[in-house]
Order: sequence, then structure tokens, then C-alpha cells
Amino acid sequence: MWQRLRHYLTSSYDELKQVIWPTRQQVWRYTFIVAIAVVVTTAIVALVDAGLSAGVGRYILSQ
Repeated sequence: MWQRLRHYLTSSYDELKQVIWPTRQQVWRYTFIVAIAVVVTTAIVALVDAGLSAGVGRYILSQ
């Protein structure tokens, strides 16, 4: 059991050494892009929610 665990940890470490990690500049750029996408998506969902709430409210109040 210990041999298998050691082999797993060793091979995982070796695999991580082969990964091409992003630069600090790339990480900041991608983080900024994701943050903008979250803000835009949130705004769209809020607008759709407000529109549907107003529409349903008018429909219910008109009856």
C-alpha cells in the first residue's frame, strides 16, 4: 500500500513539473476577462429578471 502511494505521489509530482504554467501577466489578464464576463452576465440576468417580474406583475394585477 505504501509503495503504491509513494508511486502515485512521485508520478503526480513528475507530471506537475511538465505543466506549462501561465505567466503572472496571463493570470491577471484571464482574471480580468472572467470578472468582466461575470459582471456582464449578472447584468443580463438582472435585466431579464426585472423584465419578467414587471411583466408577470402587470399580468397578475390586470386580472
